[in-house]
Parts: sequence; C-alpha cells; structure tokens
Amino acid sequence: MKKEIYLPLFVLKKISEQYPKAWEQMEMFHSENGSPQLGSWPDWCYAPMSAALAVASKGYDLNKLPIDIRMGMTSVAQAIFAIAPWRLSKEVYVIDEDLKNLLFEQDGELDVPDEILLQLPYPCFYVELPNTYYKADKIHGFFVTLEYDVNNGDKELKPVFLTDDGDVFSYSIHIGAKTIEESVDMLDKQALENTNGDKELKRLALRAMQDSAETKIFLKQILQVILYILAQNAEITPSSEQSFITKRGKTVKDKYSEIRKWDVGIRVGAAIRQQKAKEQSRKKEYKESEHQSPRPHMRRGHWHHFWTGPKAQPEERKLILKWLSPMAIAANPEDMPITFHEVKQ
Repeated sequence: MKKEIYLPLFVLKKISEQYPKAWEQMEMFHSENGSPQLGSWPDWCYAPMSAALAVASKGYDLNKLPIDIRMGMTSVAQAIFAIAPWRLSKEVYVIDEDLKNLLFEQDGELDVPDEILLQLPYPCFYVELPNTYYKADKIHGFFVTLEYDVNNGDKELKPVFLTDDGDVFSYSIHIGAKTIEESVDMLDKQALENTNGDKELKRLALRAMQDSAETKIFLKQILQVILYILAQNAEITPSSEQSFITKRGKTVKDKYSEIRKWDVGIRVGAAIRQQKAKEQSRKKEYKESEHQSPRPHMRRGHWHHFWTGPKAQPEERKLILKWLSPMAIAANPEDMPITFHEVKQ
C-alpha cells in the first residue's frame, strides 16, 4: 500500500470526511474529564467509548435506529475511539513475521497483572501485523488503547482492528478477568444482556457466542504481541524510514510524515530464522534410533513479571514485565539458549 494511503490514515480521513468535527468533539470530551455532566475517568483513557458513540450517532438514539445502521455507527465509533488519541502521536509498531509467529505459538494462560496492561507507552498506538487472518479477513493491524466505563468503573484493554479492506471491528479484554477465556465470556454475557429484547441483536449475540472459541484463541495471540511491546526487554528500534520521513509540527495535519514507525523484533526474527535453518540442516543428520540423541526442539517463550523499588515506599514500586525467550532443548551447546538482547527505545 502506498504511503499516502497508509490504511490507518485512510480510515482516519474517511471518518474526517463523514464527521468533519469528530476530532474536535473528541478533544472537547477529553477536556471535560471530571465535569459533573460527563463524570471522571483515569488519565490513561483519552475519552470513554460512550463519547465516541455520541459523536458517531450525531445525537440520535441508537436504540431507535435499524440494526444495520446501528452496527455501522458502532463500527465508526470504535474507529473514532481509537484514532482520536492515536492521531496525536501516530506511533506504529511493525512486528517481524517470525517473531509474531513465535509469540502466537506461546503456550499457557495469560494471567497478567492489571498494572502491566495499564502501562501503555502511548495513549494509543498501532500495531502492523504481517500475514495475519481472523476468520475470513486478512488483518492489516490494530490500535491498542484503554477504555474506562464511567458508569460501573470497568477497565478494558481495547484492540481495534483494521482489515485489509478497511473494515473496523473491536473486542474488549476486561482488566481484572483471570483469563482471556473469562474476558470473552464476560463480553458474550454483556452482549446478550444488552439486546433488550431485540430479536436481531439477540441472534447476533448468540452467533458471536458460537464463535467465541476462535475469538479466544485470536485474542490470546494478539495479547501476546501487546505484552511483548510492553516488556522491558523487548527489541524495539526506530524504523529506517525515521531519518527521512517523520516530520512533526505543532499542528496535527494527519499526514503520513507525522507517523513514527518502530521495528519490533528485527534481530529476534533473524535469530529465529537462523535457528530454523540449523534445525533443517540437522534433520538430514538425525535418523530415528534408540542409540541417538533426541532431535532438538524449542521450549516456547513465556512471561515473567516482578516488582522493583523499595517495599517501604509503595508509591515508588513498579511492576516489570519481561519476555523469557525460547530455549533449544537437546541441541548443540552453542545453540542453547537462544539469547535476544534488549535494545532500548
């Protein structure tokens, strides 16, 4: 895709044409945080999803609109919710494909402390994913931002996805749920409760529940990528484009030159490819025999978190996340473990 129609900017400009005052209105909601009319939300939330829905609906009562129009407005609201904070910094993380595949394959439940998920490097950032599909859609990438419900205090990590065709959809990962499965179950339950007797909405909610197994797997994979970006030892380096592309002024103009891209896992991906090449070459040397050593295989990476700072000063303590990289099992000594060194942003 050409730079001038980079997909997140394409969606942004499409919304700007349909809703010329969308970003101004979202900025107004942001500035009214704490007002008696709107209530309060934490600083890590730019503006609640309810604000984006108000902008997208143009003041209409969504419950009185036909289901197709209602769903269309909700999709637009999801994009407005994410893009409003993203356009202020336009940070993009481009994931190496082999690193992405490795993260997607990681085993285990993701019982991640709340503090980690609230430590986003920016109010919103975009993650560009290579060769990723969800159901029949090819995913270009997703925005990562945080939602706060002023009515009940719910906190959510909210990835907002863009398909290659420019369609928008989103899921909410409830912060505080024990596992991703529980988070999706909560989402299903809420969707069913919010149908308010509407037969078409109920049908859609029940269909979503049938697809929840696939959704859980997909969200687990996506969360692995998000956690890697949040990890203290993530390999994140400025994109080679930075030296001649990124130019920012005081006024946001929504141009490609305002985007700042970060390459994620360039050396990690190279190490993974090197390891795969070694394994392929060794396959010719190994023959199935009880007298021979077992074939080398990979122990998958996993997460480790710990607190830093003096216990006597809780306000100074911080929760740190680290990615423990894969290790080659029963391989030659020089190949184990695979070490990926930290590269500072």
